[in-house]
Amino acid sequence: MDEILKQIREEHIIYAIEQLDKNRWGKKNNSSKFDLVHNGKTYPPKMIIRHAGIKATGEEPVKFGGGKESNELLMKFGFTVVDKETGLPIGKKQRSVEDLRDRQLEQELKNESQNIERILGSADLSATEKKELVKIRIGQGAFRKYLLAVHTSCELCNVNNPLLLIASHIKPWKDCHSEERLDRDNGLLLCPNHDSLFDKGLITFDGVGQIIISTDLSSTDRIFMNVLESMKIMCTNKRKKYMNWHQTHVYKM
Repeated sequence: MDEILKQIREEHIIYAIEQLDKNRWGKKNNSSKFDLVHNGKTYPPKMIIRHAGIKATGEEPVKFGGGKESNELLMKFGFTVVDKETGLPIGKKQRSVEDLRDRQLEQELKNESQNIERILGSADLSATEKKELVKIRIGQGAFRKYLLAVHTSCELCNVNNPLLLIASHIKPWKDCHSEERLDRDNGLLLCPNHDSLFDKGLITFDGVGQIIISTDLSSTDRIFMNVLESMKIMCTNKRKKYMNWHQTHVYKM
């Protein structure tokens, strides 16, 4: 291990996070496989270690390649590092989406899917009524439980009261085929403010999860709705295709 790495402590990592919050990094510095997650935001582990090393010793670590070495150092101090492909923490047993849901939840999801299909097929409801009922079903039912099994707070801020968290599809139910409707990567867990903005196309996210803010949202609106240009969500490779759909069909430039 690089001697500089041995001098890094938790306070140096916190300092590095604060520096990256103040000075955003270029896309070329994004990690291809892992993200450090801290207070709902994601950071490239290697850049965090680089800044922490400079803070600890005044010198930049040079004899380290990131990856396992960076991740193990961050986890040593209790920080969470996730696999970008699965969105799950490393250092624990990597579980697929199927492993995350037990048989009962899987059956609930299937039942919910059938109920929503009946709503959409009803001749007694208007298109607006169908849309609202589907949103209620998704926001309060099994799909929400599914997302709460993975996320513990709004993906954009620190709101963590389950009563205030809303589950939504990135690509709406009516536009999905059956597999996409039950895909965790097609879901977002957000607080009411951010859910409303996303649903109306006033915010979206790029391929690395960085927030994109519509010009229809004024600077005053941004303040009161708690929207910051530095905000970021985890974006797995599967999630990217849903975000691309949202950018094309929902987002308002």
